[in-house]
Amino acid sequence: MPVSLPYVVMVLFYAALAFVAHYKSDETIRLRIDGICILVFLFFFGLRGFVGYDWSSYYPEFTHSPELSYLFATPLRFWRWEPGYTIFFVIFHSICPSWPAFVLTFAVIDIILLVRFFRKFSISLPLGLMVFMAMYGTSMVIDTMRNSVSILLFANALPYLIERKPLPYFLLCLLGASFHASGLLYLPLYFFLHRKINKWVLLGLFFAACVVYVFKIPVVKSTVSLIAGIISPSFKQKIDEYLTFDVGGAILSIGFLERLFSGIMTFLFIDRLRDVRKGNDVFINSLFLLLILNMTLSEFRTISMRISGLFAFSYWIIWPDLIQCFRYHGNKVLYVIFLFAYSILKVSTTGSMLKYENVLFPHMNYNERLIYFSRHFYDDK
Repeated sequence: MPVSLPYVVMVLFYAALAFVAHYKSDETIRLRIDGICILVFLFFFGLRGFVGYDWSSYYPEFTHSPELSYLFATPLRFWRWEPGYTIFFVIFHSICPSWPAFVLTFAVIDIILLVRFFRKFSISLPLGLMVFMAMYGTSMVIDTMRNSVSILLFANALPYLIERKPLPYFLLCLLGASFHASGLLYLPLYFFLHRKINKWVLLGLFFAACVVYVFKIPVVKSTVSLIAGIISPSFKQKIDEYLTFDVGGAILSIGFLERLFSGIMTFLFIDRLRDVRKGNDVFINSLFLLLILNMTLSEFRTISMRISGLFAFSYWIIWPDLIQCFRYHGNKVLYVIFLFAYSILKVSTTGSMLKYENVLFPHMNYNERLIYFSRHFYDDK
């Protein structure tokens, strides 16, 4: 069975539910469709086996979780993980030392936060989940369990940013940062992410990032190397050696063409997007931030994906919103076909490390999957 098949089936399923929901005005039916979306999400993500990369570090840590006394006896600076996550997994393990239950619990947290977010901002839960599956969401849930909570808590803090309510906004961001430190990067966004930025400024920054990407201008490497050289020549040498790893891939890829398409479409329809709902500048600015960071940091693939992925939620809102920006029905149909086709294409490139298994069916145990992990670790690099 092709590795990508389960993910393609999930996208097809959510696309079919989005189609049905679009033509059903009965609120009861739409609520049932949303319920099905949630249950399928929990079945697929919550009952997954050892899939992806990060379980290889999370699972041993969980199985050797310290006792509750660790939280009181060990100084905070010696905790391996962020405090919120550490407290959560130590308490959880003391109550239920089951890894599948731990994974399911994280999936429940993710879907609760996702549903709250989509019901506030999305035109359709199944459509939002389809785009979520294709654009960062799958890898986020599977491979960045802590970070997924941080990102989704920030997504749920956005209403407070739009309404200019600093206290609940900062509290949610800090709660997210207690699971993953990257959540701290969201704190300063309160002061400018909601602003209506001139569209030509956004376009200029976007095309500057495209130039950096296409011509492989080492912006980050040069800057970091320069600063390191000022600090110490020996430190500069170590930094230069480190920065030779994790280089980005091909330039003219389908991914780059998609980013180019997303940036241009958002620019062309920016005024209509701003009219879709109050505060949509938050998502417009977030999408441009994602695109610019992704291309500017492209010399380092992992860093580029992780940093730009902090704004993945913008895709889940802007792409479906663009449907409402077309005046002619034919153009809407063409765009929906693109949305569907690209989502299928995106998940069809799923690599061997994401080979899906479900704990309710025959699956590899930890040691078997570890062997598989070692054999295929570099397949998708």
